[in-house]
Parts: sequence; C-alpha cells; structure tokens
Amino acid sequence: MQSTYLNEPVPYRIMKADQINFYAHFHQQVEVAYCIGGEMQMLIDGTKYVLHANDAAVIFPNQRHYYYPSENEGDYTAYLLSFFPSHTESFYMEWMYQKPDIPILRSGQLPDFLSGIWEQFYQVYTEQPELYLFKAYVSLLTAHMLPRLSLQRKTAESLADEEGIQTVLNYVNQNFTGKCSLASAAKELGFSVSGLSRLFSKKIGCGFWEYVNSLRISHAKRLLRSSSYSVQEIRSLSGFPSKRTFFRNFQKSCRMTPGEYREERKKSRK
Repeated sequence: MQSTYLNEPVPYRIMKADQINFYAHFHQQVEVAYCIGGEMQMLIDGTKYVLHANDAAVIFPNQRHYYYPSENEGDYTAYLLSFFPSHTESFYMEWMYQKPDIPILRSGQLPDFLSGIWEQFYQVYTEQPELYLFKAYVSLLTAHMLPRLSLQRKTAESLADEEGIQTVLNYVNQNFTGKCSLASAAKELGFSVSGLSRLFSKKIGCGFWEYVNSLRISHAKRLLRSSSYSVQEIRSLSGFPSKRTFFRNFQKSCRMTPGEYREERKKSRK
C-alpha cells in the first residue's frame, strides 16, 4: 500500500472525529487515537487493529498508518492527538529511538481516570490552545501510556532508513513541480539510483515516479478547485512535461479529465 508523507503544518493539536477515513500516511509527529465509542479500524505498519471504547493506538514517528470506516453499522468517535516528540522532553529518546511490539493499549491496561482526562484535555485545548497547557496534558498521558507498551530499540539500519527517506521526501516535496527524476534526486542527495529506488519502495510502498505523479495530481486538483488558471497552465504548474502525460495520469487517478473534475467541483460547491 502506497504511503504519503505528511509535512503537518500544525505542530500540535487534539481533535474529536467521527468515522475517520484517511489514506495511508506517516509523519514525524507522534499520533494517538483514543476510541470513545463504537468500533474503530486501522492499519499500523501493515497490521490491522480494531479499537473499542477506551482503547488507544499509539503511533510513533514514521510509522505508516491508515484509518478506514468500520465494516459494521454504526458510527464511532475518537480523539486524535498529534505532537512532536520534543513536546514531551522526558520521553524524547523513547519516541525517537524505540518502537512498540504492539502499538495498541486496551481499556483494561489504562487507568480509568484517563477517559475523563481526554475530555478535559479536548475542552481546554478548544478554549485555550496554549502550548504550555498542551505539553502538560501530553506529558500526563505519555507517562501513563509509554510504560504500558512493550518497546524495542530500533536497529541502526532502521534509523538510517528513516533518516534517508526523510531527506529524499523533503527533496521531492520541494521539487516535484520541476524536473524531478530518480536520477536527479539520487545525484543531488548522494544515493545510487538503485539504492534510492530500493529505499523508496521499502519505505513508501511504491515506485519513485508513482509517488511524484501522485503529488503532481494532488497539486493539480487543488489548482483546479481553487484557481482560475487554464488546464494547460495547471499542467505546467504541476510539473507534467506534456498534455498527454497529464491527461493520462489524471484520468487514471480520478476517472475523469481535468476539465470534468473542475466542473464536478463547481457543481458540488453550488
């Protein structure tokens, strides 16, 4: 399954959500999903987990994860918490250099009072999203969750792969609208072409060109929705070298032409 790297613009937050359906992704933040009620399903590093009321999923930096709707009828509700490891300085080393055998904490593993803490945390953040208050609540939750996870040290190879893929993704995110190729990225970043190709497939789950094209398509869709640029201008601004390549990739991804996509968005807004 292809994963997308998210360079999250919001450094910290807690939100309440219903029936989350979010594509496979990873990021540098810690993410915690706390199920309030219902049945919540997700994949973490390729393993499927089902969360029920008062269960929590603790997702470490750079762990691939994916939320999808429950197969059963009925909604679920969850708190989603995200923060950088540096926001809990006492636990920074654990977040960065270890990973859990099983990233799930069941309701019986956690103190009963934590369910009330989540609601209080959410209310305080909604009314007063100050960083010092956020850090206090995150530290409290972390102090109760981390000791209850079975943690293993990451291998040197795993750490090197994480560092390498971050470097590559930063490069791709900055250059995908230009002449961004596997060969140019490898030369710029000091990789061999074959080594970069293997690293990309291993960590992202798809080929280099497939990932670059997905970024270009997403960028084109944003411009089609929110700008008055012509389709040809959007093709150029998104990094596609030719009209034929743009239309072929766009139709493959969206099952419609760029012009049809723009008209559909206009109708939905009305």
